[in-house]
Amino acid sequence: MHRLAADSQPIYLARGPRCAMFFTELTGNRIGRIDADGRLREYDIPTPDSRPIAVAAGRRGHMWFTEEAGAAYAELDPDNGRITEHRTDVPGAKLAGLAFDCFGNLWVQYNQPGLIDRVSPDLTTSRYTLPTTAPVGHRIISGPDGSMWFSELAADNVGSITTGCPPPPRRLESAV
Repeated sequence: MHRLAADSQPIYLARGPRCAMFFTELTGNRIGRIDADGRLREYDIPTPDSRPIAVAAGRRGHMWFTEEAGAAYAELDPDNGRITEHRTDVPGAKLAGLAFDCFGNLWVQYNQPGLIDRVSPDLTTSRYTLPTTAPVGHRIISGPDGSMWFSELAADNVGSITTGCPPPPRRLESAV
């Protein structure tokens, strides 16, 4: 068990490079890391009170996370602790989930408003507007069909966006 500061509120977990576990500290305004040997490290986020939500392993061995109150998605270089924030251009935005597809595109889901951004490796953004009014986006993951699947907490919906990623190969069943 790793005891964190009383203000931490760890919320999301993701496996990162070199078998380390990373987590967001919602009110602690940090990204935490526990190495395979049990060593705990914490990285302060530059934007005060950013409320980091989701975290995922991504490009170049970096960890990516969303900032609900910081209106940004960000990347952490675990080797040097540098955090680079990428601000959204959406007024009043609150970011929630994020995940990567098979092409290395980062998918960022907004809690408010009902938007999902696809961020390519060169940081070019494509935006998808959800038809639901006030959906409260919550989670997004790559599904077994190669699409990005997402939940809309307040609207009681689950949806998907086709990415062009092929589904993984099916396992052949062996005869007994």
